[in-house]
Amino acid sequence: MEPIEDFADDRLLVGCVYCAGMSDLNEEHAPSRALLDRPLPDFPPKLLSCKSCNAGYSLDEEYFAVFLGCVLSGTTDPNEQQNGRVAKSLLHSPALRLRIESAGDETDGVVSFRPEVERVTRVVRKLAEGHAAYELSMPQRREPSSIEWIPISQLSPDDAETWEAPEFYDDLPEVGSRGMQRALVVQARLRSAAGDEFVRGFIMNDWVTVQEGVYRYHVSSSDTMVRVRITIREFLACEVCWSDEQPSAG
Repeated sequence: MEPIEDFADDRLLVGCVYCAGMSDLNEEHAPSRALLDRPLPDFPPKLLSCKSCNAGYSLDEEYFAVFLGCVLSGTTDPNEQQNGRVAKSLLHSPALRLRIESAGDETDGVVSFRPEVERVTRVVRKLAEGHAAYELSMPQRREPSSIEWIPISQLSPDDAETWEAPEFYDDLPEVGSRGMQRALVVQARLRSAAGDEFVRGFIMNDWVTVQEGVYRYHVSSSDTMVRVRITIREFLACEVCWSDEQPSAG
């Protein structure tokens, strides 16, 4: 992952990225190191987080990483895990291993595990908040308008293609932010309903790969919405949106 310095107004990112608290601040990886493989990438995204938020998310993040590892390996056996931290957690936390095992089912020789939805959703939101703040220099501490996550294998072919596509929008991200520095301006030749051709410029941001095949994300923004897409181990698709637009009545 390439290092990009943030040149946005430094008053935008003040205090803990999650709660705005000003005490006991430390750098935190975004995403959590538990979701990455060793060796870690050279320039992982880092943000300031307070001790309270770090502690408040740690158990859910451990559960999320271990659960995902068990799903991908099809077992809670520590020796069968791809991620060393997952294997260590299963060895040192029999209660966590039993908790995941008890949510497992086997059908026609295929093992599946039922997730604890609230815990997974909480971690997905936290990850998206970190990426939005890192790329846009604007923390998203309000309630999201939507949080969704689903195995990529369950997406239809059209939805999978849409998921992978970079997003085009009209407005530049915050001046000096990493998102603005990553943005590309492209031109497209369009045709109106009357048949007249015209050229229009669009802004495009592509996916940011934190670790190849392990973790990548995409952040886009407009005047009314911030959208974060996350792909974890090319298995789980996660999306969090913050929208200022109110749904229409009726």
